[in-house]
Amino acid sequence: MLQRDVGVAFQLRKGESIAHGLERIVRRELRDAIDQLAGMDVSEGAVHEARKSIKKVRAILLLVGDDIGANDALKQLRRAGRALAPLRDAEALMHTASELSAGQPVSEATRRALRKQLSTRHSRLIGSPRSRRLNKEAAAVLKEAHRSARHWHWREVSGSAWLTELRRHYKKARRTMRKARVRPGAKAFHTWRKRVKTLWYALRLLPRHPRSINRELGELEHLETWLGEDQNLAVLRSRLSDGLELPGVTRVRSLAEQRQRALRRRALTVGSREFTSTSKAFAKRIEPLLH
Repeated sequence: MLQRDVGVAFQLRKGESIAHGLERIVRRELRDAIDQLAGMDVSEGAVHEARKSIKKVRAILLLVGDDIGANDALKQLRRAGRALAPLRDAEALMHTASELSAGQPVSEATRRALRKQLSTRHSRLIGSPRSRRLNKEAAAVLKEAHRSARHWHWREVSGSAWLTELRRHYKKARRTMRKARVRPGAKAFHTWRKRVKTLWYALRLLPRHPRSINRELGELEHLETWLGEDQNLAVLRSRLSDGLELPGVTRVRSLAEQRQRALRRRALTVGSREFTSTSKAFAKRIEPLLH
């Protein structure tokens, strides 16, 4: 796997125009993702890094795609992300199951059976012709997006337009949190996670990170992590309900459900604190940091 330049932050530079900064970051992230997928034998770590870059670019395009004429690319990047998802999702599912059963009254036979059945698909994917084909498809999409990025209408993105989009996405994250509280379910919490993640990436781009923003970034990162774990548990429960042969399956499902309830309570507690402000007050607080 290629090593990323950790000194280059996912952040606008002080004094840099929004338009120039976003173009620079998008093209760099796309190039990084392409480099990670180069070659025949792409490691899991490289796939993980490529997916992270894709998610960063998608977060930016979710905010400004309409303005710069990049909505087609946004759809293509969604396809690329899905192409890379199977291997990473299989790994995440194994990790979730291991964490869930650790220190719990689950028999060793159940742990072994669960680990074996979940690792089978993961093992089949590593280095498989299907995995290589999906990686190649994703790389082709990324190369096309990288080529087209230079022709997007970046000059249409002003500081005021960027602030308007930040405000709109803060409002969407706040609204989806309320929906998740009123009608809790895997879909509602997963939607909230996506809104939180977009906002988290957007705030990371700010050229200035005073203590208040660093605190907010930390809270959003915690939320994204907990909601991501909740989604993994929802997928695991679905797998267990779809005929996965396993001794003690009822106990594992029950543990997953208990863990989800705890994660959702924690997320809603932090979210209620994080999304206290109105979208107008949020924008007023962010505006000085764009200069």
